[in-house]
Amino acid sequence: MKNNLIIQKEITFDDIKHVDEFGVEYWSARELMSLLEYSKWENFIK
Repeated sequence: MKNNLIIQKEITFDDIKHVDEFGVEYWSARELMSLLEYSKWENFIK
């Protein structure tokens, strides 16, 4: 029997950070939604 090792990395705010051409950091609301464990976009908007 073959053992499959699954490694899960905890995602952090730095992992989903974006940097624009001017060096300004920003985050995508849709990526934050998952990180903050919102199950539906509608819940995030409220």
